[in-house]
Amino acid sequence: MTAAPSGTTEYDYIVKILLIGDSGTGKTALLRRFVEDAFSQQYTTTIGWVSSCESALKCDRVDFKVRTIEISGKRWKIQLWDTAAYYRRADGVLLVYDCTSPSSFASINQWIANVDQHAQAGTNKMLIASKCDLIDAQVIHPSKGEALAKEYSIPFVQTSAKSSLNVDEAIIGLTKEIKKRVQDQRQRDGGIEDTVLVGHRHQNKSCSC
Repeated sequence: MTAAPSGTTEYDYIVKILLIGDSGTGKTALLRRFVEDAFSQQYTTTIGWVSSCESALKCDRVDFKVRTIEISGKRWKIQLWDTAAYYRRADGVLLVYDCTSPSSFASINQWIANVDQHAQAGTNKMLIASKCDLIDAQVIHPSKGEALAKEYSIPFVQTSAKSSLNVDEAIIGLTKEIKKRVQDQRQRDGGIEDTVLVGHRHQNKSCSC
């Protein structure tokens, strides 16, 4: 989470959130529903996405979309990154699996391991079950998602980009979790208002280095 540069009126804070998970889990659909309020049955595999988490760090293209929302009277610019290559730049991560795909659910443990290895310590995470409108095709019961999320002490949300079920709630909810973490860190550091938390590093805005 980064505060806006001095003189910026477009937003007060910017938050960078990654969507990660196996190919075909609906990450692009979730992103488009949140940013554009749009849905298409036809999506091609996003360039910059790979089919397995082992080769995620080889991606060299960043795809992201932006939506600005208001939280507690402040404008928050949310960047949703459709890539798994830049963990260290992320404030939060949405770990997405397809509730009709057992293999995508089985991969979540490795995706979480990747986040823990490559992202900044304390990066907020949320487990997302996608395509929950496909009730007849669902093979991963919500209780399994809840149990896995509980194991890692992270929130769990069922979503559908097609029906827009819980898409805003999930992404805005993660943004609020990031906001709370940063504020708590700021309080532990003495509540210094001229200190911006960039990722998880301190940077003084008035630094004349």
